Amino acid sequence: MKPSWRRHVTFRSRRFENRTPQPHFINPNCFGEDLAGWLREGMDATFTPGDVIQEDYGWGFWANAGGEPYWIYVGVMDESVGEEVAEWMVGVAYDPGLSLVKRLFGKPNPSQLLAICRGIDARLRNTPESIERIEWWHEPHQGTPTAHPE
Repeated sequence: MKPSWRRHVTFRSRRFENRTPQPHFINPNCFGEDLAGWLREGMDATFTPGDVIQEDYGWGFWANAGGEPYWIYVGVMDESVGEEVAEWMVGVAYDPGLSLVKRLFGKPNPSQLLAICRGIDARLRNTPESIERIEWWHEPHQGTPTAHPE
């Protein structure tokens, strides 16, 4: 059963680099390093964020909430690479790691997952001069978005 609130957000911004691939990128469209760092810096003190890590689709970092690991990932939407104002996506996922027991029986704490999403929402909305069209989704660009994660 899917939660009633959303855990993926898209928005438009010119604030984050989406034009010049860096030599350390896994692939030429691996943008989002600055966005992931900016989100990490703005995490609520109740969540312990890890280092920003590169993935083939973008960047992300782990956030520990109540002893449970959550993966916060970011990336630029392919069609907006190189555009003056790019569309970005951020998602939050519960990931119990290699523990078979947690993988089979573990579930995210809904209040912690929602709190992380609310923190991301607040960070985006507290920067109105450079971030616009914030939309929350159950799955990226599927269904009808809402203005906030709940």
